[in-house]
Amino acid sequence: MKIGEAAKETGLSISNIRFYEKKGLLEPEREAESRYRNYTQEDILRLKKIIVFRKMDLSVEQIDAMLKGRADTREVLKNQEQELFEKMKELEGALELCRVLEKETSPLDMEPEKYLNYIAQEEQKGKKFSKAEELLDSMLESAEALSGGQQSVGFWTAVLGTHAWIGKYLNLALWLVFFGVAVFSLVTGEYSARHYIFWGGLLLFLFIRVVSYWKDQVS
Repeated sequence: MKIGEAAKETGLSISNIRFYEKKGLLEPEREAESRYRNYTQEDILRLKKIIVFRKMDLSVEQIDAMLKGRADTREVLKNQEQELFEKMKELEGALELCRVLEKETSPLDMEPEKYLNYIAQEEQKGKKFSKAEELLDSMLESAEALSGGQQSVGFWTAVLGTHAWIGKYLNLALWLVFFGVAVFSLVTGEYSARHYIFWGGLLLFLFIRVVSYWKDQVS
């Protein structure tokens, strides 16, 4: 059957089916003459299994590993059960906090300390709440800004295409390497020609990126 028929059979959109094919979860045969995909009942069964697994919030990578025998299905499901249980506990705490705060005449004018104490007491009892820290995101944003702002985004888009988001992590990794070497030099007191080259390169890189970031802000 054609991809449109497969979509009707499974309830998936055509783009979803193509996405799963691109990720390697599905490999339908192609007709020799037209090269159109030909979906068999086995392919439909596989797609329906994928739907079931996705409904458990399993990632495409986890499903792929199970279907190709690289991961033990029972172990993956057991780990997923535990992860979902932890998420439920977080949601339970957040839900109760929401209900408590709703009782305020003006929730926006609440006394934060009162609720922070409430959260602390509930956490001592074993209840969990959603995490409030955004440290990693802040670090990534800072790294992106210092590495050239929108110019950096454009650079990574040109290099990595649709995977340009990885550029933020590469920027962060680059800065961590720079400062790691810098700290090592200061702690050990080892200075050589290559250290001077490194420091010179670091200062030049920092200067260029700061100027690029400033241009982004004023443009």
